[in-house]
Amino acid sequence: MSIATVGIDLGKNTIHAVGLDERGKPVMRRQFTRTSLIRYLARLPATDVAMEACAGAHYVARKAQALGHTPHILPARYVQAYVKNQKHDFADAEAIAEAGTRPTMREVAIKSGDQQELQLLHRL
Repeated sequence: MSIATVGIDLGKNTIHAVGLDERGKPVMRRQFTRTSLIRYLARLPATDVAMEACAGAHYVARKAQALGHTPHILPARYVQAYVKNQKHDFADAEAIAEAGTRPTMREVAIKSGDQQELQLLHRL
């Protein structure tokens, strides 16, 4: 089982992940907590990690980058077109992974913790 891309649907308490092989076929579907996801990514060989843009995505992207992965943060409105079935967490994670494989997909720049803190102060 060789995972080329991992799509992550971030939630408050649970995180759903789907791994795609080189041909785009799902080979892994798992549910994690935030800490167990980081432990899983630490054991996984370097791969592409895609997720929808949100405040928590920047934290996970920084952790994945530190572990040697290539993180991709995608705008939610671009991922929406790739959902095939009814909307549920694993379908969302698979759509995120598929959208992350597209070479022309636009990405959100990964923000550092300081940048997120400054953004919070501006919004207050």
